[in-house]
Amino acid sequence: MITVGKQVTRQSLVGQEGVNLIERVALDMKSLWHPTVAGDIGIDGQLELCDRTTGESLHLLIAVQSRATAGRFTAESEHTLEYVCDQRDLDYWMRGNLPVILIRSRPSTREAYWVSIKDHFKEPVRRLSRKVIFEKNTDRFEASCYDRLIRVAVPSSRGLYLAPTPNRERLITNLLPVTSYGDRIYVAETEYRDPKDLWDDFSRRGLRPGREWVLRNKRILSFINLTDHAWRGVCDRGTVEDFDSSEWADAADPERQSEFVQLLKWSLRCKLGPDIRWNGELDLFHFPPRWETVTGSSKSELVGYSASYEALTRTGKRGVFEVYRRVDGSVRYCRHYAFEGQFRRYDGQWFLAITPTYHFTFDGQRQDRYSDAHLSGIKRQERNPAVLAALRLWAQLIAREDLERPRYPYLSFANLLELEVDGGIEDSDWEKREEAPEAKVLAAAENQLHFETEQ
Repeated sequence: MITVGKQVTRQSLVGQEGVNLIERVALDMKSLWHPTVAGDIGIDGQLELCDRTTGESLHLLIAVQSRATAGRFTAESEHTLEYVCDQRDLDYWMRGNLPVILIRSRPSTREAYWVSIKDHFKEPVRRLSRKVIFEKNTDRFEASCYDRLIRVAVPSSRGLYLAPTPNRERLITNLLPVTSYGDRIYVAETEYRDPKDLWDDFSRRGLRPGREWVLRNKRILSFINLTDHAWRGVCDRGTVEDFDSSEWADAADPERQSEFVQLLKWSLRCKLGPDIRWNGELDLFHFPPRWETVTGSSKSELVGYSASYEALTRTGKRGVFEVYRRVDGSVRYCRHYAFEGQFRRYDGQWFLAITPTYHFTFDGQRQDRYSDAHLSGIKRQERNPAVLAALRLWAQLIAREDLERPRYPYLSFANLLELEVDGGIEDSDWEKREEAPEAKVLAAAENQLHFETEQ
């Protein structure tokens, strides 16, 4: 029988060369390199920073993960390269408060680039992608980055640790991912400056062309084709140009970003249609009032109603328009479910940030003069379950596409963005620490997730 001796793979040699390169840079910084001697746990060693004049340790430690290659870097260009982190490694690096840096190197050319993991992935959306983009000009790992590493390191007085694996918990964000919008943006010059004058022109001609447009500085931008018949009287057809929407969606220019956000917001208003009202003065969306004819009379009166939504396991209902009356039966005020919506871009992805709130009217139409007091009162009483129920309801209604509400061509959404996070505090633990009055609030009916099975 022939026995084959232990072999060293090319990849293991490249890996060791990468670690050796890191140690050489550490020595150039007059600092210390402490390699990990145990098995691979996602950390190859620790960099201990020292005073470059006296050589005295500064007691600043940084955990280091090395990723070396013998060939080209992933997605390498003249100025950048990319690396996608392993999910388990990333989860491990993000725990605790010990600073962690990732170093991507090519030992054959003595190139090494670094990034601070906790700083780079502090945004949840970026963490979802697991992608690091290194800038060759600014992220090179060499002796000159000593001062930046000092800023990354954590003082020993705070204690350094990588925490053990805690229980995992699902975090539901208020971010609704935008999955599509108009493919093209049409731009044309016009003599109009005020949107009202433009609408008056449409009304005189009996036209309703839609509101997916923005008027700025005598210039119309729209997802709608401005060469269509309805627009002949309001814009100069000879100036109409169309562009890929990405020229606005991905723009760094603040003015173009603002124009694109306005297009998205007007499209959202059109998408929600007559079912949901938009209050331009308060900049919020809300459920409209409802009237029903009084039995045996020709009069109608305001009545409350509910809306359904899919909760975790069952169908729930929430009262989305409620009428509060005085003892004599007259309307005291009405409460409308509402939300404030802001379009935000994170790592190149657009989201609608939903903030559930309430709108108060005294007749179903006009704002109640005590709105602020009503709102602050209900906000003091509400807790997470009630807010979560409102968030789910709005998210499902906004993203809804079915036979009753066909797909809207200029804006669509996915489900709420959810993240897996390490750790969390049990609700029961919070409740034990509340004072008696606060505990009663937590237990109140309006702060529970109630479910009614649909018939």
